[in-house]
Amino acid sequence: MILRKVALFVMLFLSISFAQDTIRGTYSYTYGDSESLVEARQTCKDLAIREAIESYYIFVQSSTEVENFQLKEDIVNTIAAGYLKNINIVDQKEEGRTITITIEATVDPDKIKEVVDTIINKKSAEEKETEAEKDTTDELESEEPIEAGSGEFFLNLINRYEKRFQDIGNLVREKRYQEAENMAVDLKLTIERYRPSGDNYFHDLLYRAIKNHMLVVVYVIKAEKYENRGQIFRARANWRQASKKAKYLRTSVNMLKDFENLNAKQSEIRDYWVRRCERILDRIKRRNRILRKGING
Repeated sequence: MILRKVALFVMLFLSISFAQDTIRGTYSYTYGDSESLVEARQTCKDLAIREAIESYYIFVQSSTEVENFQLKEDIVNTIAAGYLKNINIVDQKEEGRTITITIEATVDPDKIKEVVDTIINKKSAEEKETEAEKDTTDELESEEPIEAGSGEFFLNLINRYEKRFQDIGNLVREKRYQEAENMAVDLKLTIERYRPSGDNYFHDLLYRAIKNHMLVVVYVIKAEKYENRGQIFRARANWRQASKKAKYLRTSVNMLKDFENLNAKQSEIRDYWVRRCERILDRIKRRNRILRKGING
């Protein structure tokens, strides 16, 4: 009787063991002055986890069928967020500012295959729905183009696209992040097409501030989208990108604030965009404090 119980236990243990695969990933990361050692270690660990997932045979097989880069990102982030067990750092080296980490983790191949299939099928359904609902004409494209080098360019730009900024904000508040992201990307590309011509330095500074602002907004929306999905790895990556782009935005804003000899209309436009840009910069600063507190805590 005892031997039978032992045999059953061994069979159960072996069945559980065989249902798990061990994955392994190694990554070397060189960090800059803007990152702390703690942040760099976490980034390196995250990237080692990513390397382990991307080298796993089920992901490799799916990659041969999936050409969409964003879809691959979604698969990696979903697996990293909740389908890795027993994540351990098996080796860690630090030489100067370069950190090398090797991790191991266990995964259930059946669950991973199910996750991959679910995401692929969902994406396919979303693409069909988006295509069916896509407008035949775009509101902005249907408008008469603005003459980029004209004196009315930036004031008209603000008036014409303010509604779009408001729409983006409303979509984010409703947690319709993908729609907000798509609208923000479209708006950024539209603004880039209207780059001012000529030697007007004020117009050039303002254009750079507007373009950098929209780029930061896109990354912030992506970060919040992934946070809402519970994909923390991808969310952190986009917050880091937003922080990097925010440095360029801060430089543009400071140069804009220091620009003098403006008429009343130019001052109004300048002050408007300085306020808008500083709001998104303050938001990123607050978010970085929270992330640092979470890592150090």
